Amino acid sequence: MLFILSVALISLLSTANSEIVEFKNQLSGVIESPNFPDTYPNDLNKTWVIRVEDGYRIELFFTEFDLEDSYDVDAGGACVYDFVKIHDGIGDKKYCGGVMHRHFDAPAIGRPIYSSKNVMTMQLVSDYSNEEPLPKGFKAHFKRVDRDECDELHRKASTILEDWDMFLYCNQFCNNIPGSYYCSCKVGYKLHENKHTCTSDCAGKMLVDETGFITSSQYPLSYSKLAKCDWTIQQRPGIAIDVRFIGNFSIEEHQEEGCVYDWLQYEYGGVKSDRFCGKTLPGNGTWLSTNTHKVTVNFVSDLTIEQAGFQMEYRTMRVKCHYRPVAPTNGVVTTVVKEPYEFEDIVKFKCNIGYRLIGEAQTECLSNGTWSAPEPICEIKRCKQPLHLTSLANGRIKQKTFALTYGSEIKFACYIWYEMISGTADWRCEDDETWHEAAVPIANNSNGNAPRCEPICGLKGNRKILSNTYDFGDAIPNEEDEEIITTQIYGGRPAKEAEWPWNAFIDLFNSGVDGFEFCGGSILSHDTVVTAAHCTKPVIHEHIRVFVGVTDRSKPTEHMQAFSVKQVIEHEDYGNISTFENDIAVLKLNASINIGKYARPICLPRSQREKKLPNKALEKTAGFKNAGMITGWGITESQTDSLKLLEARIPPMSLEECKRKFPEGFKAKVSDRMLCAEKMGADACLGDSGGPYMFKDLNQKRWFLNGIVSFGSTRECKKNTFGIYTDVSQYIPWLEAFLV
Repeated sequence: MLFILSVALISLLSTANSEIVEFKNQLSGVIESPNFPDTYPNDLNKTWVIRVEDGYRIELFFTEFDLEDSYDVDAGGACVYDFVKIHDGIGDKKYCGGVMHRHFDAPAIGRPIYSSKNVMTMQLVSDYSNEEPLPKGFKAHFKRVDRDECDELHRKASTILEDWDMFLYCNQFCNNIPGSYYCSCKVGYKLHENKHTCTSDCAGKMLVDETGFITSSQYPLSYSKLAKCDWTIQQRPGIAIDVRFIGNFSIEEHQEEGCVYDWLQYEYGGVKSDRFCGKTLPGNGTWLSTNTHKVTVNFVSDLTIEQAGFQMEYRTMRVKCHYRPVAPTNGVVTTVVKEPYEFEDIVKFKCNIGYRLIGEAQTECLSNGTWSAPEPICEIKRCKQPLHLTSLANGRIKQKTFALTYGSEIKFACYIWYEMISGTADWRCEDDETWHEAAVPIANNSNGNAPRCEPICGLKGNRKILSNTYDFGDAIPNEEDEEIITTQIYGGRPAKEAEWPWNAFIDLFNSGVDGFEFCGGSILSHDTVVTAAHCTKPVIHEHIRVFVGVTDRSKPTEHMQAFSVKQVIEHEDYGNISTFENDIAVLKLNASINIGKYARPICLPRSQREKKLPNKALEKTAGFKNAGMITGWGITESQTDSLKLLEARIPPMSLEECKRKFPEGFKAKVSDRMLCAEKMGADACLGDSGGPYMFKDLNQKRWFLNGIVSFGSTRECKKNTFGIYTDVSQYIPWLEAFLV
């Protein structure tokens, strides 16, 4: 045997016992561990790189192998001290041990190890010591062997999972030659430019017979890969071509995107048909008229999934107006319908009532098989842009796009945290080309029943509201069943964050949210807060600041909003602090409140049912949920202002009983425009003035502002007192004047 040996290229690394030996383009060779058959040195790191020509690979086997055996779970398992590591072009494999040691991790003597490509790397690493008996090392042989690329391609084509549809292989004949391979094709096929795929030789075919057939290659067997076929059927002018698809039709179809891989299409007179694929015969097997003397058929396939293909038949006949004009949408044909139409036939059209004719009212069949004019369009009437809806505040048209045509409907919706209180949400474009109400209004209004959106009122905070993110059109969850609240502001319990989102902290002397001179208030709209007139009467209005979105004044959060006041309106009949009659005032803010989870209004009691919620609570059968609720930051039982918002449930007292029990000697008197509430150990206190006395309508699950904290039965904050509240239901018209 002739051995051709080339000089090994050796590069010494900076480490004393580290080196790299390269064998380049050798037919064969031998590799031994240093000092073999004596033991190899300690602290060794030596690498052999075997490189052969492209198209070949390396076969390596050991005739001797004896290395120190090792196994350490913490260090990575087997072969952690001395080892031989072989990289075959795909992965690494470690070997150690031998006949004298555990041989589970030693290579089988004489068993070949092959590289996947034309490079193989073998590395010998030893640690600082070896125990008796000393290992001898190894002796290995390598040689260059030819790669069977055809077998490799065949096996890879059978097993590949990723990018299988892009993998190239010889789909007909694969011819293996030393160092390489080539693909070849059957008769009637040609090799694609990718040098692997045999595809049908079907480009540029001309057909001039009066009748005939066109089929995909090998029909009804699988058509070829990467086909780019085109057939041209051509007749003399005046002779038209009809086509139809017959037999088994099967072309690869993408499940979602349709005809994107393999497809068939025909073209005539500058018109292209749809792309056809799948299992359904185009035109359901019927004759398809082209009314032209030249038709081109194109068929394209990709690299994968070949199916039976198609068979197309064609015929010729004299030109007729084969296309039958049809009535336009929302219109009719007024002449007798014929099949087929011929030269000089006339078709007339008319639109239905409510539509206007666009185009010619008749069309004539011409000598070239075309019509003198296209079918007219019955254009539907159009409404103008619904400016009465697009210009509205606090909401928008729900559809991002909508038609303006007759019969079109649009729906208006309020923004998140807003609700419609009057008007109608549904509108329809009618025959007079204007928008009309398409549903019964919630309530009539003076703006043509255009929808009016106001902030959702009386929706108490709850865990669901705080824990979720809402978008336009989402439904806001109403409150859960609440716990029985038995404490009070004076000795009350702290409210949860954003539990009472309409509570406003009114700083009377511009001292901040943690100040001590303040009153309470309630949000009525995006820029309106209501409080007690005795809070605002004695102070400079320019010093007043309003804070909303606050629960704990000692820990202001990003949700807190602060406002100055641009206008203070005290009731025109409010006298002074000694009488408390008409003790109500409105604050107009300098900017709009950001309505949301942490700040939104309470409802005003407008209906008789809502106005009588306090009376409902007086009934003997009324449960705790019917009782009123007060909230505020006023003086607690420790005689200090609370930094946290406190809440208490207090049942109302009838006016008769209240007037009877009210202490003598007070200038202030209980009037019919007030509410009373009493509970042992519970009452609103100093600093709670102007705050809400509210009741829940259990049917609506909404809270209503029935009272405003005004004054008490004593000047001290203590148990066994009762409070007097401005009866808000008596001031609804007055308040609504400021909510427009």
